[in-house]
Amino acid sequence: MDRSVVASKIEVKANTEPPSMRVQFRGNIESLPATTGFIGEWKISGRKVAVSLETKINTEKGKVEVGALVEVTGILDSTGLVKAQLIVVAGNTPEPGYIKFTGVIKSLPPVIQIFPTPTPLGDWKVGEKLVHVTADTKIDQEKGRVAIGALVEVEGLLKADGSVQAIRIEVKNVFNDTLNYIRFFAKIVSVPGNTLIGDWKIGDKLVHVGERTRIRTEHGRPVPDAFVEVEGNQRSDGSVDAFSIEVERDAKAPEGTIGFINFYGPIKSLPGNTLIGRWTVGNKLVLVTDTTKIDKSRGDVVVNAFVEVYGYLIGDGSVRAIKIEVRPVPPTDNANINRSFIELIGKITKLPDTKNYVGQWVIDDKIFVNVREHTVINRERSPINVGAMVEIYGAELPNDDKNVVMKIDAKFIEVEHGPLNATFMSFAPVTSVNAGSYLENNTGSSIIAAFGSSLADTTAAAPSLPLPTTLGGVSVLIDGEPAGLFFVSPNQINYQVPDGVLPGKAQVTVMKSGAVAAQGELAIDNVAPSIFTADSSGQGVPSGWLLRVKSSGQQSYESLAKFDSAAGRFVANQIKRNAGDKLFLVLYGTGIRGASEEDGDAGNGVAESVDVTIGNKAAKVAFAGPAPGFAGLDQLNIEIPDNVSGSTIVITVTVSDGEGHVIRSNSITISLQ
Repeated sequence: MDRSVVASKIEVKANTEPPSMRVQFRGNIESLPATTGFIGEWKISGRKVAVSLETKINTEKGKVEVGALVEVTGILDSTGLVKAQLIVVAGNTPEPGYIKFTGVIKSLPPVIQIFPTPTPLGDWKVGEKLVHVTADTKIDQEKGRVAIGALVEVEGLLKADGSVQAIRIEVKNVFNDTLNYIRFFAKIVSVPGNTLIGDWKIGDKLVHVGERTRIRTEHGRPVPDAFVEVEGNQRSDGSVDAFSIEVERDAKAPEGTIGFINFYGPIKSLPGNTLIGRWTVGNKLVLVTDTTKIDKSRGDVVVNAFVEVYGYLIGDGSVRAIKIEVRPVPPTDNANINRSFIELIGKITKLPDTKNYVGQWVIDDKIFVNVREHTVINRERSPINVGAMVEIYGAELPNDDKNVVMKIDAKFIEVEHGPLNATFMSFAPVTSVNAGSYLENNTGSSIIAAFGSSLADTTAAAPSLPLPTTLGGVSVLIDGEPAGLFFVSPNQINYQVPDGVLPGKAQVTVMKSGAVAAQGELAIDNVAPSIFTADSSGQGVPSGWLLRVKSSGQQSYESLAKFDSAAGRFVANQIKRNAGDKLFLVLYGTGIRGASEEDGDAGNGVAESVDVTIGNKAAKVAFAGPAPGFAGLDQLNIEIPDNVSGSTIVITVTVSDGEGHVIRSNSITISLQ
């Protein structure tokens, strides 16, 4: 007896580690190997990325360097390493997500001699953060030398473990201390002078503003009584080193102002040659003063000229103009196209008592906003609540109600922040992608793969349906609503989006043992089709079945994939076509069921909104909709055309969202003899 076993059946009961999966993500290069062609391990926004000779690197839009924004496609293995298949340099300008903070150097590694002056390379302790410094880090020592106790400004990339990959460090040579990131809203009490550099008093906090502090003034001037948003690092004494200040509302707004407004329209009347006085733009009275900036670079200010107006919306419906720009006249007389476009900033004072707040919103008590099921609402910064400040984009509607300043059909809404004086702290990031395609977009009820660090203390899988909302001490909230959990582990969570989530960017919160462990956002569309594949990569052979129907009516199922042990991967199981047989594909995916149901035939699901090509030949879709007995899983039944054959046949699935958009899924392949 050689003690071997002849297997008749093998059943996988559970995976102790998540399987390798295809991922696609954007991030900034934090470090690169010093090798020809950059072969080796890269670090991109906290992730380790393995680059080999087979990795394709596209540098058409920029060069490979630390700080460059790149798009990575590859395979994520169970250790968290991404084996890159394709890297595209998207640009060399850092994306939002960069971190800039000021802190005291608490510790330094041994000095390495770098001409012309010695520079300590390795891990620094700056404030409470670990900062990784390499030979590519730019260090500005004009105001002082790098030394323990020196105050420095660090610019770099925040990694998943909370450390920072430094791109630039500037010595400030001031001796104070910083503790942590803070974001808050308050009124300016005082500013130091015209340069704005120095110590500000904002609310009850002392705020230190330097030359590199970003000050955004699109909505007003940074003067006392202006309402601002501050981001920075809080020192141990409670003061804040600001790296961003954004004016939300100008303190010098005219009496009766209820919000900031930006709209387009034709000039109907003008006051005279001076242009100062009362204009009529579209159906609005616009008050122009000697401080109003008028941009005539694209045309003259005359009756019927098309202009864009920025200003304050007054309670009586008039607009006090801050800036007016002459724009090209639209190429059509269609009234629906030429309706005034509105950008409005204001406070929610009333919400409808409906699911997802679909209906009429009231802004600043006098503005009515129509919100539809397909209105895109970004609320990753703050939930939708009465008192929240929002920015609304949409078309102005006719208004005969004298008690209403205006009515807007909202196309897009962004929640700027919650009720006044709310303070937000930072948490570890979590990235959520479609579990089938590993692309960004998702839908309500779809299956999500989320990645991060320290998301759970254990690995656990849902034992049965319905899906639990707590698993291994972990729960996931989408806009505060619990999601069903398939699987949790320290670095990955698979969950199902709650049904009926509003389109836009939802807020994702990972709770561990009752505390917030990570936060991120989730992009929601009406449809986001994806097809699961045999190797869980989002490419290649689909996960599904071939249904063979013989001329006699006999049916049989065959697997579409088989594991090639020599190649170490799944390959297509070649389909053989026999005379008289009809062949059907049974495929599984997610993000499809939200398509438009237009033919009234519940038996075929939403098949009428799904188009499939197999080898560039149109294929009939017999069914598209939820797969029975599964959570979040969608099923496609597709008849293979008779005139298709080949060893690698590409299948393309596109889905209509009912709003005039057609969305394509990830491509898959089959083999047909």
